[in-house]
Amino acid sequence: ATVAVFLPEGGIVVDQGGGSKKRHASQPSPLGIPTSAWEIVPSADDEGDERPNHLPYRTYCLSGNPDKFKFRMECKLPVAWRDVELVSLGPSWKQFSMDLDVTLVQTLRLYSSDINQCRASLNTVAENLKRWKGQPSVVLIYASPSVKSPSNLVSEVLAELDGIDSSLVGLLYPNIENVERDDENLMVSQKTLVNMALDVVPTRWYLSGLDGGDTIISPDTIHLAKRKASLYQTMPGNIFVVPQFAFGSDEWWNVSELLEAKDSDSLEIPADVESCNEQEGEEDELSVQTTLLWWEQTSGLLYPDHKPSVPSALAKSLQDIEYKLTIRLGKESLDKFLSVPYTPLVLVDNLIKTGRTSEEGLHAHTLAREVEEFGGGRCFNLLRLSQLVSFGFQLNVLDGAFAASTPKSRKGGLHQVGLDVSPRCSGCFLLEGADDLRNQVFHQEVVRPIIARSLWEKGND
Repeated sequence: ATVAVFLPEGGIVVDQGGGSKKRHASQPSPLGIPTSAWEIVPSADDEGDERPNHLPYRTYCLSGNPDKFKFRMECKLPVAWRDVELVSLGPSWKQFSMDLDVTLVQTLRLYSSDINQCRASLNTVAENLKRWKGQPSVVLIYASPSVKSPSNLVSEVLAELDGIDSSLVGLLYPNIENVERDDENLMVSQKTLVNMALDVVPTRWYLSGLDGGDTIISPDTIHLAKRKASLYQTMPGNIFVVPQFAFGSDEWWNVSELLEAKDSDSLEIPADVESCNEQEGEEDELSVQTTLLWWEQTSGLLYPDHKPSVPSALAKSLQDIEYKLTIRLGKESLDKFLSVPYTPLVLVDNLIKTGRTSEEGLHAHTLAREVEEFGGGRCFNLLRLSQLVSFGFQLNVLDGAFAASTPKSRKGGLHQVGLDVSPRCSGCFLLEGADDLRNQVFHQEVVRPIIARSLWEKGND
């Protein structure tokens, strides 16, 4: 008999009898298994409890201190998926297509002792789930000790949503034994939560970048994302940027109204409303360029009479954006790269274009991961995107789709009571005062994926 075993790190070992074993590379999903293999089983730890049996075994780091001797962060809050309280187990994942469906990824850090502040952030997460219309999603939430009854609060807002069976919703508490009394509002790494969430995505395509609890996707985003997944099924290695705006009122605009208000004062960029330490926001030039490209392509999508730029001009614009992303990996661009004030919202194909078949492909989430030491809201937010583009990913915009914050949503996402600084405004706080170490980690991360890919290709020759 042939027995197949799915490996925690992704991949399959097939025992064909007689001690003969053949190892197959993982599927083009971060989870490493077909969606049909997703199972909910009784937990080995808690009698009567149930958990998915394919969650990763990897250990992550929520917070730590600079370690000048190891040139990395000394972790003081390690965490794994076994430590996560699961509010929803994603039981409907078995029905989804790995190649044609798209997973929405959301992470959130809750610090406020004001329950209304926390509820406002959770309501934004819930609104995005509603707009994802029953498609697969991953939500991972961290709650500090100052948040009262977070399990009840998260369940109250999310557990009864229509279509919640399509979501894996996890809640993290800090290990109180490892947290000092004066660190009750200990800041944890946003990048760690993102890595954890991406590692359990069940599909080849995912939309990530919703990490502040203040941004809402447009209702058509899911349809436009699935359309790209279908069109690019045989063309791996693509990233589509979704522009982000800041509405001046709580009234939602459709894409036609958005185009009409292109130059209106009532339509702002997120940096304009996310001032930190009484400093004005500064929009990154790459965000400006991708948004201009989105205006152009979306106008052509909605209005047949619109005269778009010639294809060569659009191609040149994309090449310019890709060039500026890759050049930022150089030493001379480090300071400009450091404090980009936003997390890019991107539709990512996890399958890298290598010239090999999809079963033998190297995957984006293993090659270029978020750096857990760079945990703040303004700490090398474009590093992973730049790495993927440098490896040959094709960059474009998801025309017709957008995301925006409103005054109401921003109340939850931007101003958490009890913190000296908003999570959105926090820089590289885990390496604060250790600039040399911070720069060392950056340069290590620039070359690490290149070495990893080279070793992988040699091992598969």
